[in-house]
Amino acid sequence: MLGALCTRASQLRRNFPCKLGTSPLDSGTFHTIHTLRFNDGVEWIARLSTKSLTLSYIPTKEDMDRFRSELATMRWLKKNTKVRLPDVYAWNVPIADRPTSHNGGAPNLQSVAWVLMERLPGVALTYDLWDTLDDEPRQKILMQIADMFLELDRYPFDVLGSLQGQLSSSNEVTIEPRIYRYSFPPVRVSSTDKLSLSPVYRDVIAQISNKEIADVITALHDNLTATLQPYESETFFLTHPDLNPTNVIIDPSTFEISGFIDWDCAHTVSSLESSIHPWFIQDRYYVKFTNEELARNLMDREYFTSCLREIQKNMSAEPKARMYIAEDFERSTGLFLLGQYLHDTVCTDIGAREKVHETLKSEVKSWLS
Repeated sequence: MLGALCTRASQLRRNFPCKLGTSPLDSGTFHTIHTLRFNDGVEWIARLSTKSLTLSYIPTKEDMDRFRSELATMRWLKKNTKVRLPDVYAWNVPIADRPTSHNGGAPNLQSVAWVLMERLPGVALTYDLWDTLDDEPRQKILMQIADMFLELDRYPFDVLGSLQGQLSSSNEVTIEPRIYRYSFPPVRVSSTDKLSLSPVYRDVIAQISNKEIADVITALHDNLTATLQPYESETFFLTHPDLNPTNVIIDPSTFEISGFIDWDCAHTVSSLESSIHPWFIQDRYYVKFTNEELARNLMDREYFTSCLREIQKNMSAEPKARMYIAEDFERSTGLFLLGQYLHDTVCTDIGAREKVHETLKSEVKSWLS
């Protein structure tokens, strides 16, 4: 299977010889990632669906639609924006409901979901690296991320949902009223939904037997939807679905960002939801931050917001980003907490869930007051 991917990559580069890296770069719940090295020094990434590599796995329509959506999102970003992300060279979307192995044999190029893409130069930022940086490199990185946010903000959509399109043509993408999220089953978007978290909220709230906790989550959700301004319920924006530092690739000597990776589960969101600070400068409730670290997070968030204002002020290209985006970032804490509540209800071990809910309940009540 991996040898066949090397052969395919070689064919795409005029038969330059290609070798597989000695071990996977990463092997997680969703993706297994390998490096492909060509004789001229060029490197590509081969990313395969981890589930597809299991002999007993049968690709579902939902999984394949989610994969198509990621590819359509990356194509749209490349065509319409200046956001830095890898070039995609080839892919395979298997036919749904067919086993990944044929006649008892191993998975092959036709039966597994895979994509060949550019390997961006540099290293993943990572939490460990971020925590070692002083103010100057931190601020340089945050300025570039703010620029990415504002670039996405220049291209609004009129509906919530996930991008889809014919991958073999240059046709424009369409928006499917379905949202894919890590660890959640896909959810359908109602025409009356104003937050992308609303259909997830409806799905998750039924799983919470503790009425007090359910009431807290409902109060938070209802408060957020009730305070949306007209522009926030009529215009939607594409956003990166998982902006943690491992998905930011940087040059460690200059701290220039070479690109943003992993657009799996990207979808359009409300104006307010597109204005949540990067994950690694949030006060993540499950991390025991010192007072000094909390102060550092706050300073980073304030600097990030100031970057947005500064970049907006100097924007000359059309279309321009909305002028209120910096203010949206300052009031997005409630959305961060709602997303955490919903995520941890689904992903946390049942034995630990009550403690997690109690911790979040205190945070939410403080925010609501």
